[in-house]
Amino acid sequence: FDKHGNLYMGDMEKNAIIRVQQIPGHENLLRVLDSFDAEDCCVAVFEFAAAGDLRSAIPADGFLPRDELVSYLRDAAFALDHLHSRELYHGDLNPSNLLLSGSRIKLADYGTLSDLHSRSGFGTPPYLPADDRGGWRVDLYSLAVTYTELRLGCVPNDVPKRLGGLSR
Repeated sequence: FDKHGNLYMGDMEKNAIIRVQQIPGHENLLRVLDSFDAEDCCVAVFEFAAAGDLRSAIPADGFLPRDELVSYLRDAAFALDHLHSRELYHGDLNPSNLLLSGSRIKLADYGTLSDLHSRSGFGTPPYLPADDRGGWRVDLYSLAVTYTELRLGCVPNDVPKRLGGLSR
């Protein structure tokens, strides 16, 4: 935050926004409508996704229907593939960064967007692999963790606790 209490977009985030604006659009990437420098910060204006994020779509029982979940994650995979084909990776895929737009998913939050062959070291635990080598592997691991969480109601490290331990 800056001295006025506004969310401050640092150089990394600002550069990521500029890069996203420069690549051809994709139906599963949240569009950046505008970005500009304000007094002490950079402001980015995004497409509006009225239904919120995928985490908020989880029903009270904690599970999304399999077919619905697979459709959402297919959209996320298409968005990732679009970024990867342009030598970029997202680096912070998780249910909070997957926004619902009608029955489709839009990948959002480009603050950790990096070159495909680099290591950002940023992201949201537990969606990062322990051997974070960066690149597309991070995005695919994060997609698998997201699937596990939305299908079983917990991230992979918590599955034994959720299921009452493993029987021997």
